[in-house]
Amino acid sequence: MKSRIIFKSIFVLILIVILFCLVFIIYDKAGKRARIYDPLLLSTYTIMYDNEGKDCMSTPEVIYKDNKYSYSLPCISSYDTYLLWDDGTKELVKNALENKKVDIDSLVSHGLKIDKNEI
Repeated sequence: MKSRIIFKSIFVLILIVILFCLVFIIYDKAGKRARIYDPLLLSTYTIMYDNEGKDCMSTPEVIYKDNKYSYSLPCISSYDTYLLWDDGTKELVKNALENKKVDIDSLVSHGLKIDKNEI
């Protein structure tokens, strides 16, 4: 009789631990899924250069500044560096940054060559 009570107690304890783990896993997955609705992550784009065959002035061009850094393209090319959005529209990188449609980290992860300098 006593061993039966101990067995039931252990079984209940194991069930509680399993339920706690399941709730934690579901909560963690829901939190990650909720972050997907960030518009920066929903919109996908391709970086497109319209300067094929043109010489690029080797002077760096600042395209964005924040409180700590200035970000610049290695040469003056903001007038021909575009983002081709997944819906087919085309927008200058500099305009997309100014309108907060994209951030610097996303551009770097997509392969845009940007120099970061401390202000």
